[in-house]
Amino acid sequence: MANYGTTRTSILNRRAGQKARISFWLRRVGLSLFAILTLMAVIFYTLRTSWWAGVSHDMAQKIETTFQNHGFRVENLLIEGRVHCPRGEVKDAVHITRGDSILSLDLKAMQERLEQLSWVKSAKIVRHYPDTVYIGLTERTPIALWQRHNQLAVVDESGKILESRTIAPYRNLLLIVGDRAPLHVAELQSNLATYPLIKSRVDSAKWVGNRRWDLYLSNGVSIKLPEDDVMSALERLENAQKNDHLIDRDITALDLRDPIRIVVETPPGGAEDYQASFKSQKGI
Repeated sequence: MANYGTTRTSILNRRAGQKARISFWLRRVGLSLFAILTLMAVIFYTLRTSWWAGVSHDMAQKIETTFQNHGFRVENLLIEGRVHCPRGEVKDAVHITRGDSILSLDLKAMQERLEQLSWVKSAKIVRHYPDTVYIGLTERTPIALWQRHNQLAVVDESGKILESRTIAPYRNLLLIVGDRAPLHVAELQSNLATYPLIKSRVDSAKWVGNRRWDLYLSNGVSIKLPEDDVMSALERLENAQKNDHLIDRDITALDLRDPIRIVVETPPGGAEDYQASFKSQKGI
């Protein structure tokens, strides 16, 4: 039994050694193949540089063709992060055709062309060998519609105009008016976000005198905001709406520029009705 055990152990050890040697040589072959391909790629790129271009153009073309024939050509274009930017504009910007050599692509130039598109904030391009090009886009976020010279344009948080063939998908965005309104709308949106009772009623806004906003509500009421301390003014209005439903009363305008009180404007002959309804609401 002892001899049998020794023989069995020896056989198992020999088999394990054979598998290890086979695995070792397979790894060596794989690494060698990878090294050869890498070396070929380095030679190819070297020959593509301006230093070698004059004397080695034909050689570079032959190497490029060899790579293409062995599968290093573009077969797939994967685009991620595209929502608003038209797909056709992205494809036109990168100038990629199926079958192009994946090694000869100028990724930097492609990135620059993509980032010139109005909707694209940043772009990332990666080769996934042997046949796929990955494009990751970070798009700009539309936050308002800017009315200027009787025309509408979509703008993002930085005030950049975003080119669009149709305005219909963005018709629910805040409508803004004023020469420099796009540069200030992000701050206005941020301020309004804290006060949902007001924000939900705001349809449009006008940037006045390059210093402050007028808001226009869905029920026709206009609100004059102050130049400074806008948050305090909105907080006073939010509390007045919670406690007295001020915005829903028969009024035409509210002036919040006074830091102490809210000035209420009523339609002609409506002051008495407003006072009566306010007293009734308070139980006076």
